[in-house]
Amino acid sequence: AMDPAGVVAVLDERFATGSFEAVVDDWLMPALVELGEAWADSRVTVAGEHLVAHAVLRRLAAAFDAAASRVGGPRVIVGLPAGAYHELGVFAFAVALRRLGVDVVYLGADLPTDAWTAAVTAHTARCVVIGVPRRPDARTASTLAKALADHHGVTVCVGGSHQDDVEAATRLGHAVGPAAAQVAGLL
Repeated sequence: AMDPAGVVAVLDERFATGSFEAVVDDWLMPALVELGEAWADSRVTVAGEHLVAHAVLRRLAAAFDAAASRVGGPRVIVGLPAGAYHELGVFAFAVALRRLGVDVVYLGADLPTDAWTAAVTAHTARCVVIGVPRRPDARTASTLAKALADHHGVTVCVGGSHQDDVEAATRLGHAVGPAAAQVAGLL
């Protein structure tokens, strides 16, 4: 309906029903899959899909900023490999991880390997989490995971719909809450 206020109202209503992690896993991620299918079937326009995606991105950014972070604790870098742009799932994961008190550096979408290695070095990260939302992202994620593990000695984890297509990394499953708990446990 191209109704920004309506989208915000739905987000407000849903996020008031339970914990962040439960709402993300039980409602938000399935709703975003349905939105993508509606776009692919031309039931929703590109503008409508972007309107919703950006409202969700703003909600996730506010939750990330509001979450506690244990500054000085083990640091985890989270983002997407080069060419990957669908960041809502990995950003929701970063929020959940930060809500557990982990010091999270969220890098966002479309990061080449040299940007990842610079971030790992600059932030002395113990772990990285790479999102793999689409099948084409698996190849670049695999290359990135191998480079980071081989040359930087960090624990490399992957999440997202196509994480099973990535070798040389710890797979986190498909639910944000348990995946965040798993990474926090590794630290």
